[in-house]
Order: sequence, then C-alpha cells, then structure tokens
Amino acid sequence: MGKFVNKTYTNTVEGLVNGQINKYKNANFTFIDKSPYIVDFYNLNNASTLAPGSRINYSSIGPNSPFKFDYIHDAVIYMNGARIEFNVDVGEYGTEANPVEGEAYILPNTFVPQVNSFFTINHASKYYLFIVTGVDPDTMDNGANFYKMQYALYYLSEDALEKLKKQVTESYEMVSDNIGTEFKCIVRKNDYDLIEKVELMLEDIRRFYNSLFFKDNLQTYVFMNDQGKYFYDPYMVEFLIRNGIMYGGDKKSQQYVAQAMYLPPTFIIEYDESFWRAFELQNAEKLHSINAFGRYIEDPNSLFATRMEDYYYLIYTPEMWFNSFTPLPEEVISNIAENKYYAKDDENAIYNILTDYMRHPEEVISADNLKYLDSIRYAASKELFYLIPLLLFSMEQAIKKLLINI
Repeated sequence: MGKFVNKTYTNTVEGLVNGQINKYKNANFTFIDKSPYIVDFYNLNNASTLAPGSRINYSSIGPNSPFKFDYIHDAVIYMNGARIEFNVDVGEYGTEANPVEGEAYILPNTFVPQVNSFFTINHASKYYLFIVTGVDPDTMDNGANFYKMQYALYYLSEDALEKLKKQVTESYEMVSDNIGTEFKCIVRKNDYDLIEKVELMLEDIRRFYNSLFFKDNLQTYVFMNDQGKYFYDPYMVEFLIRNGIMYGGDKKSQQYVAQAMYLPPTFIIEYDESFWRAFELQNAEKLHSINAFGRYIEDPNSLFATRMEDYYYLIYTPEMWFNSFTPLPEEVISNIAENKYYAKDDENAIYNILTDYMRHPEEVISADNLKYLDSIRYAASKELFYLIPLLLFSMEQAIKKLLINI
C-alpha cells in the first residue's frame, strides 16, 4: 500500500465480491433452502452384488437377496422436507394411498449413493425406511461433485430393517465437520472407534498437563527444577502455539497459549535449529543434542515482573554450560537416530512413541503405545514438561494421517 497509489478501496470491494462468490460455491450454502437430516444410510455395495447390467430381478432385502450394503451411521443428507405421512383415499378400486416420494441431496466429497440403497429416518420416535430409486450427478461451480437422489417410502414388514442389517458388509461413521477439509468424511467404524479412544486419552493428558504446569497468575507454562527455581521455555511454548497442541475437542482441556515475554528477532532462527522444529519436519537427521541454560527474566512488561519469586527463561545452545541440562535426553535422541527402542518393561519405554513417530509413523497408534500413554505417572517433573507436548503432537499427527489415508 502506497501513499499516492493506494488501492485499499479497490481491494476491499474485490474481497467482498470474492467472499460472496465463495459463499455461493460453498456446499452448505448451496443447500441452504433445504433441511439437513441425519439418517442411517445403507449404501448398495456394487463390488459384492450383481454384475452391472444384470436384469435378473431379486428382492433387495432378505436372506435370499444377493445385495450387500455399506452402513453409514449419522449420514447427513439435505431434503426439501421429508414427507412421512401418506394420504389414504377411497376410490373406484377401493382404498388407495398416495406414494411417499421425494428428492434428497448428498454433500460433495462425502459418498456416492447407489440406486437400490436404503436409508432410515427417525420420525416421532418411529423409524421409516426409504429406498433410493434414482441418482443424478451434478457439479458445483468450484468443481465439487454432488448427487441428487430420488427416494420412496419402502413398504416393509416389521423385521425388514433387521434383515437389512444382516446384509451389511462394512460399517462407517460420517464426520460432517470434516466436509471441506483434507480429512475424509466417511470413516470406517473400527478406525473411528480407535481415533475416538485416542482423542479421549489425549484430552485427559492435556488436563493433567495444564494442572501441573500452567500458572494462572502468569498465563503460561513453567516448571520448577530440583533446586526450586522456576523456568520458562519460549521454544516449547512456540511449539505449542504453532501446532495448536492445547486446542483439543474438549473445551475443559483447551488452553490459550501466547509468548509471555519479549523475544529477540533472532528467536525464530534459534527455534529452527531446535529439536522442536525437527519433530515438526519429522526429520530425524535434523535432530541433535541441545543444552539449555537459564537467564533471569528482566522484562518489565511481562507478568513475570509482578511475581515475588524469580523466573528464568531458557536459551538453547549446542554447548555445555554450567547448570545447563538437556531438555530431551541424549539417549532418546540416540535411539531415534539409530532406530532403537527401549524394552517394553523399561521405565523409559514411553519414549518409544517418539521413535515410532520419527522412524515408523504408521506404528504410532499401536497397542503398546496406547498402554504407555495410559500408564503415565504424572508429576510436575522436567521430563514430563518436555515429553508430553511431543506425545500429544505425535499422536495428533498420526490421527491426521489416518484420516487422510483411510
């Protein structure tokens, strides 16, 4: 922006126009005039049914049916309003009922509905079963594909839904919050249950970590060493900030994090050489031993200046200084470099999670590693002050890759 060639007004108008265009391209806005319904969807699995083009007529539901289905729990579809009730008239040929039919829409990048699929709607504490009678693909302005499907109420016997459940070959959960992100919306039930279990464990770990190391009067994280001195590590805090480590799904475990003191312009360069950055890059070759020593905090504008006790901020250096220490044990760094592991019954076996993350990321969410997480002995120790953020980061990265690759 210049003093004489200022285009702020033009850029503002252009931003508003583009924002409006992007709003129209958004899938949820496209269907804003329709009502969302949460349904259980039984999508026809073409891979395990009749060959394409087969004209043999079979019943869709029942023990003699060749049709198999993928079950999608909590699937979100958009409808103009599901008409459940049907009108009964007495005509020339006796009692007649008007068919219950309609159209529904499947959001982009979720799943592809198939003709002869089924879905259920819970209406007034009663489940109604519908059959998909037609599917038409369409494309939004941004290139995303969505599907319009026609449906009809399926006239079923009382046990039809139970028979349908027996024809399910694979079960999934729909995570609607993932729509529009890099993560899959349709997640296999086994993967979903595993992720949910790990996330609950991580929320507990966050809560314990906050109770041990977060100081309300300072609004940041500090630890006390064996000599009773308090230390603030701006590198660790930077790691928390950059990666949203303390922003979990449970609001009770969430904690706003910011740097609590003035840092020199060279801090970013120093951070780039730290082991924190090596974990962010998942680069074992960049990982090397680092020592840390404390320097008295003299920043008069920080909350540290309001406290009676002394606080020290840490400086990282490759050299050994008097009273310095290694935030990440050298043996752990050596194990990662050499692809070695502690024995499962070793008290340091939990560090194997870090080796897995750096060397074998597909093994991070393993049964052994979950046992390690579940057996953490919490204490306000320097070791846990540094270990837990790395554990949270490693696990969350593994969850993200699982959601992308499934």
